[in-house]
Amino acid sequence: MLKDHPITLPAVLEARYDSRDYQDSPSYDDFGEPFFWLVGPAGTGKSTVARTITDSWAEQKRLAAGYFFKRGEKGRNDTSRFFATIAVQLADTIPYFQEHLRRSIDSLGTDEIGERGLETQFDKLIMGPLMALVSVNMSQPPMVIIIDALDECERPEHLSQIIKLLDKLRDIHAVRLRILFTSRSAPEVNKAFEPLIDHKNARKLELHRVFFEDTKTDIQTFLMVRFAEIKTSRDVQQDPWPDVEDLTRMVQLATSPEPLFIYAATLCRFVYDEKRPSNPKKQLKLWLKQCEEGKSQLHQIYDPILRQILLSDEGAESDQQLQFLGALVLLATPLSAASLTALLNMDIDDVKWWLRELHAVLDIPSESHRPIRLLHKSFSDFLLHPDDTGNRLRRDICDIRRPAVLRDEIDKEVVDTHIPVDLRYACLYWVYHLQQSEGSLGDDVYVFLTTHLLHWLEVLGLLGNAWDGVAAIQQLVKMCQVSSGVIALYLG
Repeated sequence: MLKDHPITLPAVLEARYDSRDYQDSPSYDDFGEPFFWLVGPAGTGKSTVARTITDSWAEQKRLAAGYFFKRGEKGRNDTSRFFATIAVQLADTIPYFQEHLRRSIDSLGTDEIGERGLETQFDKLIMGPLMALVSVNMSQPPMVIIIDALDECERPEHLSQIIKLLDKLRDIHAVRLRILFTSRSAPEVNKAFEPLIDHKNARKLELHRVFFEDTKTDIQTFLMVRFAEIKTSRDVQQDPWPDVEDLTRMVQLATSPEPLFIYAATLCRFVYDEKRPSNPKKQLKLWLKQCEEGKSQLHQIYDPILRQILLSDEGAESDQQLQFLGALVLLATPLSAASLTALLNMDIDDVKWWLRELHAVLDIPSESHRPIRLLHKSFSDFLLHPDDTGNRLRRDICDIRRPAVLRDEIDKEVVDTHIPVDLRYACLYWVYHLQQSEGSLGDDVYVFLTTHLLHWLEVLGLLGNAWDGVAAIQQLVKMCQVSSGVIALYLG
């Protein structure tokens, strides 16, 4: 069985967190920011870091509690049981907390704590019992609460309140607490952290930027170790395999524009599955052949897998496969293969065959009664929001990481790699096509400008067409004077 290669990133992050925040000091304020927010795109290894640090600090008796949000799983997808789950764990990890928690709950009478608002839950389950504790030895290192995947909470309107309530833990002196959060960059999460970052009560670390080179090296090592194991397990005689060219391309695909562990892991599962015999050399060639230039990384990850299952059948069966895939990602809570088959009125043998073809993206238990789960949320993102996973406009699209760099200092190859032909054409000519359509400027144009105006101008500058952007804006202003005063006001 293939084993996970121990990545170095969690160790690097843990060392950084320890050395800067957990110095022995009698003053609470000397321990740095109480909140540490690890943020990054899908597949960059945030949850892996969270789980690794959780295990490490649990062994050191420094883990206070952990909560791992997961969209689509009841009990882990909203905030109704958030504080209760944290409180139950604090009762096991903090001495005498359980006694004060019991007294606090008893004071509620017959009312169910779950029916109370978030503030009441926090006060009764967390803050009250902690405030009742007697001061402990201040030389002890702080304990840590891990909260993973905030962006997967299905009640995003609650996030600001939760963060604000947790910020009150700075007033607790009986036990020192630090909180590690992980999430993607999402509007609700960003808004929740803004006040804390402004007041220097939280530190934000962009995983994919700060540890770019470390992560790239980790992914290269991961692929080398995995493929060495595959070569041995499948008795591949070619040596070396994969060859240097293919290995280099795999690393490039998995790390550009972002280093994605999910890319490397899914690629390895596609090439090798011990439960489903296949020719690893052919599987690798198939993957590399279908990873067309200009496609996003998520398209490169999931296109080969879906092509292998969907293109092997035609007509009604392909329609059923699409229905089956849709159900997998839309279910409110995961179901077993048998339950899913009955729900969709499909043939159980067909479903089991499709599941074997989808082993690279699904966690398929050996027991038929246990639920099937997605290995990574990015698969549902890809199926439900394909346009969002393509080559999007974004800040620092070429990953230069130096805002003051001159255009002439950037290699043309870098620009060509990060700005494919389709995106280039769209940036250069979307205003022209809008003008030729003779339609009115609607909400879509306003949303685009308020979200991507600077990103669009950045691309034009990188292409050497900055003046085309000026002319396009002037043309938009003329069009706005006729059809949209709001857009004209924004551009003006």
